[in-house]
Amino acid sequence: MVRRPYGAETHKVILESGKQILHYRLVDKIGEGGMGVVWKAVDTTLDREVAVKVLPEAVAHDEERLARFEREAKLLASLNHPNIAAVYGLHESDGVRFLAMELVPGEDLTARLARGPLPVEESARIALQVAEALEGAHENGVIHRDLKPANIRVTADGKVKVLDFGLAKAFEAAAPGSQDASLSPTLTSMGTRAGMILGTAAYMSPEQASGQPVDKRCDVWSFGVVLYEMLAGRRLFEGETVSHTLADVLRTTIDWNVLSQDVPLALRRLLRRCLDRETHRRLRDIGEARVALSDVLSGAQDEDAASTAPVAGPASGGSRRLPWLLAAVAGVVAVASLVVALMPQRTPEPQVGRFVLHSPYSGSQRQGDGRLLAISPDGRRVVSVGAGGTDDLLYVRDLDDFEARPIAGTNSARLPFFAPSGDWLGFVTTEGFWKANLGGGPPVEIGTFAAFPIAATWAPDGFIYFASSGELWKIPSAGGASERVVAEDNAPGRIRDPAALPGGRALLLSVGASTRQPGRLLALTLADGEFKELGLQGTDPRYLSTGHLLYVNGEQLYVVGFDPKRLEPTGSPVPVLPRALVETGTMQGDVGADGTVVYLPKRAGESRRLVLVDREGQAQPVVSGTLPFPDSNDPRFSPDGRKLVISVGSGPLWVIDIESETPTMISESAFYPVWSEDSTMLIYGSVRGRSFDLYRRRIDLSDDEEILLDRENNLRAGDWALGGPLVYREEIPGKGMDLFVWPDLADESTIRPLLDGPDDELSPAVSRDGRWLAYVSSQSGRDEIYVTTFPEPGGRVQVSVAGGTSPCWAPDGKTLYYFERENFVAAHVVTEPGFRVVKRETLFSGNYTQYRWQRQYDVHPDGKRFAMVENPPGGDMEVIVNWFAEVRRLAVD
Repeated sequence: MVRRPYGAETHKVILESGKQILHYRLVDKIGEGGMGVVWKAVDTTLDREVAVKVLPEAVAHDEERLARFEREAKLLASLNHPNIAAVYGLHESDGVRFLAMELVPGEDLTARLARGPLPVEESARIALQVAEALEGAHENGVIHRDLKPANIRVTADGKVKVLDFGLAKAFEAAAPGSQDASLSPTLTSMGTRAGMILGTAAYMSPEQASGQPVDKRCDVWSFGVVLYEMLAGRRLFEGETVSHTLADVLRTTIDWNVLSQDVPLALRRLLRRCLDRETHRRLRDIGEARVALSDVLSGAQDEDAASTAPVAGPASGGSRRLPWLLAAVAGVVAVASLVVALMPQRTPEPQVGRFVLHSPYSGSQRQGDGRLLAISPDGRRVVSVGAGGTDDLLYVRDLDDFEARPIAGTNSARLPFFAPSGDWLGFVTTEGFWKANLGGGPPVEIGTFAAFPIAATWAPDGFIYFASSGELWKIPSAGGASERVVAEDNAPGRIRDPAALPGGRALLLSVGASTRQPGRLLALTLADGEFKELGLQGTDPRYLSTGHLLYVNGEQLYVVGFDPKRLEPTGSPVPVLPRALVETGTMQGDVGADGTVVYLPKRAGESRRLVLVDREGQAQPVVSGTLPFPDSNDPRFSPDGRKLVISVGSGPLWVIDIESETPTMISESAFYPVWSEDSTMLIYGSVRGRSFDLYRRRIDLSDDEEILLDRENNLRAGDWALGGPLVYREEIPGKGMDLFVWPDLADESTIRPLLDGPDDELSPAVSRDGRWLAYVSSQSGRDEIYVTTFPEPGGRVQVSVAGGTSPCWAPDGKTLYYFERENFVAAHVVTEPGFRVVKRETLFSGNYTQYRWQRQYDVHPDGKRFAMVENPPGGDMEVIVNWFAEVRRLAVD
């Protein structure tokens, strides 16, 4: 659309019935407010009635806000849901800027509520359709931000349409209008930035009212306010002015007694969850409201209803003797209690209980990321990594609650671990160590490290000990610089898996583990730095408060008696927890000091599967089942399309001849391979010393592995432009991931920074013609796909719109593929006269491995097939309470 400043107009256009603007003929004015004037109109081209919303001058005069509005309107136009009023287009004619939208018949919910409270069933039917609309929008990354009865329209047959999705954000600084708090326009502004307010006073969430950042839970709150109003027949918050209403939103106690006794318990519970001022306790997903409302409408009974119902019976003349009977019974009970008290008592063994807990973890993270779960010492809270796809937030779940909640500020977090006191949670990002108080507040930075840790423990002495590049390090939990405790040269093997012992005088460790040999368990006394061999093979040791040692050997967990003073095992090891998942020598679970254990279960006979997927989403194995390649990673087709390279499990690198299914092992431990243009050589990352370095080798094994680039920081191969330079990632301590380009592999002096902004730059992909670079950046606050020129970066163009990762170019350069959560998207692009996206389409969806740092799939040179890594089903954790009773029974010294 061509944009013209208002000052360029020579006359003011008067809008009236019968006026024609473009191909729309205005009929009647049907609404007016802070977001503009709404007309009923006729689209003379398609001969249909539409609603035309004319933008207020406050927006039309402001080029920056107009551009923001255009972006938002395009996103809204992409929504396609039966309960969402459609946006047809954004237009401009003679200086008049307007939206053409679906004209929804019927009345808005405000008019219906004016006639009094709605019956429970009618309220539930309307609320269900509103919830479905919100769910559809949230899944597409759109938040309403201004849900209220005036934006909910109900047709004569009961069909619900939600209007003005996301337009509160688009209009932002629209001027205030009526002081009616239920109809007040969107208040100012600047989106979700802290300190600003956005929304309608009577229905906005507390975080909006206080100018805090918002997410989709603000819609959940507004939904609850509307549902309350339908059931109660009165507004929940209604002050004399907008300011008074905002104050009520922030602090007024909600009167639940207003609700009729006819409102079922399930609806009351739903309202309380929606209207919790604490966002971390509020219903996190509107889809759960949809389920609850569906149950109410289907007649599903609340399980608690029967247990809470009063029991009545006929009165009798015997009731006059009741006090005497009660006194007699009390006397008998007292005598019996005295007898029991004098008898010798035996404390019963606590009963072991097992149950399944739904987990946000989807199984999409690759192996080698360390432990994904942590449990608080008191066994009350579980923290897990990831919520599906590449959403790498940490989630905390109270075991007495129904759902997990995200921990704000933990983007891209790994290796969660608790402080001994249980009040702080430590974790790792590429920027360093952080800690979060689960009672509230933003995460606090602890300090940086030289190389990314693979395991960490918070010891009683106030230090966090961690293993990195085969060495043992520590950092003060209060904050400060990291310090090497044991260098690799002074250790009896590559160190991993530190675990603090009670009192803080010693650590448990494992050393020497590799893909070809098991590790050994040791204890390290911190005062003198002496190692003590424990005489046990294994990894991932941890001390249990029962006086036992839990550790991994192979794919199995064992416990053995352990004396923490003498640092010696006692008795014989016995296998335990046969269902717990072990990945690369690490138990994917944790044990609380109270005896509660939580873990991801093994998936019997299942592992990651290398598949070939067509553009319709049909998958079949790349190679037959006779080849031993479970848990494959990093698939890359050779440029000639005849071979496929993969890394397997914890690192062996294999090249497979696709036609003959002949495998050749290139390296014992390598990741992120890239091909040379002639399909004869690979460059890959491997760790042999303190950090990941770049190696190369010919696939015919005519030479040995050759180290290509050695740096202090961790390096990962990114992409090798056909006939062009190498792009690689470097992990900068305290900063994150940057991209570098190396034009001449024979001359290190030609290396130069490619993208080194303040945010992570990840997953580089160079187009086949060498002109364009796609990559992932978190500059917007979440990972999105961007494209810039190559090899000299220029301006950037954002490709994804709802979060994206794993870009990959089609061979012809006309399509850029990427993942948007579980959806595999094709963005069709043109590059002349400049780069732009002309269309996005979802090809298919599936549970395929995604990894934030680098894509886990590849497109075949024929452009018709994709090599992908299919995840096994996942999503649940298993919990055992009072597990220590079982340990004492099994592990007898």
